[in-house]
Amino acid sequence: TDTSFAPRTIDHIGSFPNFPNVFFIKIDPNGKLLIGGQINTYDNNTTNNLIRINEDGTLDNTFNLPFSCSGNNQYVYSLDFIENSKILVTARIPSSSGTVIGTVLRLNSDWSIDNTFNYFEASSTKFLLRTVVQPDNKILVSGYNTSTTNGNTCYFKRLNSDGSYSDFNVSGVFS
Repeated sequence: TDTSFAPRTIDHIGSFPNFPNVFFIKIDPNGKLLIGGQINTYDNNTTNNLIRINEDGTLDNTFNLPFSCSGNNQYVYSLDFIENSKILVTARIPSSSGTVIGTVLRLNSDWSIDNTFNYFEASSTKFLLRTVVQPDNKILVSGYNTSTTNGNTCYFKRLNSDGSYSDFNVSGVFS
């Protein structure tokens, strides 16, 4: 056991589920831990559902996201470091109209939004959970849709490297 890394408290305050969910843990290029999910507090510090932890386990208070992701039903589902020091994030965040939507964002290495990437938005009923970057730099996006008459259905799209829709599409219900 590494005694220099003290145990910490993570909490989630909000609707179901009323407990924290950690969807991923990554190590950033500087060796710090990134923890994402439904995380409203870390050691009684209010957080933004994506936090960066120092080597001793304390919250890195210098880490700030360029988007809001701290309200009810807002989560960070995945984060991947990709080519050219970019960062791909799937999350549920408020849109410009204030509705919480599923989205895919690409960030620069300094965590600012990459404005050369078409900010991909799904509807408020789509939960975008994961991305995979293919060898041709196209991006596969998976998740689920809650607005169908058959109950929840899987959602699967492919984006071009700039975030625009690719010609690839999957239709039908996965089971």
